[in-house]
Amino acid sequence: MVTEGDTVTAGQQLVEMDSPEINAKINQARAGKQIAQSQLDKAENGARPQEIAQAKAAWQANKAASDLAENTYQRVNRLYEEGLMARQKRDEAYAQYLATQDQTEAARLQYDLALEGARTEDKSAATAQVAQSMQNSMKR
Repeated sequence: MVTEGDTVTAGQQLVEMDSPEINAKINQARAGKQIAQSQLDKAENGARPQEIAQAKAAWQANKAASDLAENTYQRVNRLYEEGLMARQKRDEAYAQYLATQDQTEAARLQYDLALEGARTEDKSAATAQVAQSMQNSMKR
C-alpha cells in the first residue's frame, strides 16, 4: 500500500478495498458457476452404474409380479368359467394383472432412461448455464 506523497510505479497496487457486499456477490457468482458446472457434469456423465442396476432390478421385480398376476388371472378365469369363482374375484384378478403390466412398462421405461442418460437438450441447457454463470462472474 502507498500513502500520500509516495512515489509509485506502473502496475503497483495503490489501495485495497474491502467490501462485504462485493465479496458476497463474488462468492455468490462463484457458487453459481460451481452449481452450473456440477449440473453439466451430471448431464454429461449420465446415470451411475448403481442407478442403472437399481432401475433394472425394479423392472425385473415388476416383471415377476406381472407374470404372477397373469397366472393368477388365468387360474381365476378358468374357475369363473367353470362356475366355481365369483365374477368379482375374476375382475379383481384381471385389474391386478393390468395394473402390474402398467407398472412393469413404467419400470422398463425408467431403466431405458437410466441407460440412455441425459437428453441432448438437457446437456445444451447445462452448457449454457455454465457459460452464463462464467459471464456473470466476470461482470462482478
